[in-house]
Amino acid sequence: MQCMYMFKMLAVVWWLLAGLTAAGQDNITLLFAGDVMNNKPQLTAAYRPATDTYDYHTCFQYIKPVIEEADVAIANLELTLPGKPPYTGFPLFRTPDVMANALQYAGFDALVTANNHANDSGPEGVLHTIEVVRGLGFLQTGTFKDSSDRKLHCPLLIEKNGFTIALLNYTFHTNGINTTPPVIVSRIDRKQIAADVAAAQNLAADLIVAFFHWGEEYKNTENAYQREWAQTAANLGVDLVIGAHPHVVQPVKMLTAKRPDGTQKQVPVAYSLGNFISNAISTNTSVGLMLQTRLTRDTLTCHTTVSEMRYLPVWRYLETKVANKRIKNTYYALPASAFGADTMNLLQMAPAPFKQLTDALALARRVLQGSIAAEKYTTVKQVFGKEWENLACNALENRQQKQQPRALIATLKSAEPPITGALSEPSTENATSTSTGKTYKIQFMACRTANLTNHPFDNVSIEKNEQGWYRYLSGNFTSASAAQKHLQKVKLKGYDQAFIAMYENNRRLN
Repeated sequence: MQCMYMFKMLAVVWWLLAGLTAAGQDNITLLFAGDVMNNKPQLTAAYRPATDTYDYHTCFQYIKPVIEEADVAIANLELTLPGKPPYTGFPLFRTPDVMANALQYAGFDALVTANNHANDSGPEGVLHTIEVVRGLGFLQTGTFKDSSDRKLHCPLLIEKNGFTIALLNYTFHTNGINTTPPVIVSRIDRKQIAADVAAAQNLAADLIVAFFHWGEEYKNTENAYQREWAQTAANLGVDLVIGAHPHVVQPVKMLTAKRPDGTQKQVPVAYSLGNFISNAISTNTSVGLMLQTRLTRDTLTCHTTVSEMRYLPVWRYLETKVANKRIKNTYYALPASAFGADTMNLLQMAPAPFKQLTDALALARRVLQGSIAAEKYTTVKQVFGKEWENLACNALENRQQKQQPRALIATLKSAEPPITGALSEPSTENATSTSTGKTYKIQFMACRTANLTNHPFDNVSIEKNEQGWYRYLSGNFTSASAAQKHLQKVKLKGYDQAFIAMYENNRRLN
């Protein structure tokens, strides 16, 4: 009887622990993006004369897959949406409402709007910007319709995966344009920050984030003002500080906060994320950051911490094409690490912009060297998803056509394509292929053509999958470590998307 009682008690304990773990996810990822700008050249590029409209969706098509990976994505909307012309760039940023639609398409969930350009369209612009973004379903804070609206949206509570994040937003000035009541633009003020933090704590927020608009433009190091207010905010109870305004990348550091109750806490500070989308010309201003932050909660103590910080460089790419004797410009926000390592040049980028991309990426990495955030790498395969293989195949075929005589290409195309089998004998380095056991090969590309020869490998085999794609594989190993070494050699040849294909009893596993 006692044994049965103990069994029931253990079952109850197991059920309670399982329920506690399942009650909410143990972690959540937040993604912060820098300045969303819209200058005159961007307005011109987005204009569609046939319909007398504007469209910014294409600007974000390559960064969208990266943004959508986050649980919550937040951007700094450094412009106003007046709802009517004139639409202008610097010094007064008046942007068509459809910019908000494009940011929604990109995958953003929340926008902060307190910045030095918040009053560029007057009080009507402040009000209309709020109405547009909230009407699209964005969470928004930083500017408010009136004092009652501020009480409702500051602190802004973001609830996701069982977490409650409190978001605060302040700017150091509004370019000398006074805020006309009843609208409100949150300014950096110790008393106000203290009150907002206290309100967030009373609402049992798991984490309090303050997004500041501050600093000196075009400087890659934070100034004394930024350090002072970051420390003040942290001491008052802010758990994570994000900065914008300098239009360039600044370091991500850790400071020690001294809380009112006498406790100390380590608080991460990203002093400036730089530009997210803009028409910036210089290498320094062409690159910004997205900061991915992972929060982890102890399911027993309910204590939430910042467990990981990763930065993703974002580069502004200006693509220029000629169509119908007209020059067509498009501004893109690109995941820089992906396209900086794109040896196939899927965007057909000219040498000059590609050099700026690699220079900008190197600059961002230098600025972030020694920071508490590590780089998160992306690949073009992640960006393009299912389309990647087709694009890669086309790029390789175009390259081959440029390198080989047309007669040879015609001969290759007329040849009967092998369904499976080797183009040459597989490598016997460290292993030979066997009919049993596990083996490993390096897949370095896949395309619709079976007889491409413009690759640097001799020991290549080809497989055709059920979808009709030809997989190109190098090597044949029974040792995983040997396969890993060969993978690095393949990547050094420029095939950054290569990976290890695993087999068991000659059956492909991945």
